[in-house]
Amino acid sequence: MRLRNPFGRKPKEFPSHLWTQCPNCGEMLFNKQLARNQSVCTNCGHHFKLGAKERLELLADARSFTETDADMVSSDPLGFVDSKTYPDRIAAAQAKTGHKDAVLTGTATISDIPVVLANARSPIARRSSSSRPREARACRRARSRSCSWRRRSRR
Repeated sequence: MRLRNPFGRKPKEFPSHLWTQCPNCGEMLFNKQLARNQSVCTNCGHHFKLGAKERLELLADARSFTETDADMVSSDPLGFVDSKTYPDRIAAAQAKTGHKDAVLTGTATISDIPVVLANARSPIARRSSSSRPREARACRRARSRSCSWRRRSRR
């Protein structure tokens, strides 16, 4: 029979909706403070992953981003088959992320300078050929408007 120590310390429990633990140093960070610090740990400087929308909110001027080509969806012109068919992979990624395509494109301003942005939404996007037409359209849009072009993706 296991004995409990009524005076012993209980392990600290932190509600996940209020606190996030830094994977680098283990520090418990208050979510509001983490958001104010642009998703960077105040203790060790670890940069947390950001989604496409969050990254654009930090990069562009407030409420200036307008998504373009939102109706464009991935296709499989080559009939690619691996352990799964490509349309099955696309359907699984869409169900998991809730996004139609792997890349978020649009227009915005940065310090009142008009720009066209393209941002990969997930690791699948970096391996996907479906994002290329959307990026090409965004590049042509930037050239036609004589504004800056910026593609953001970790490789």
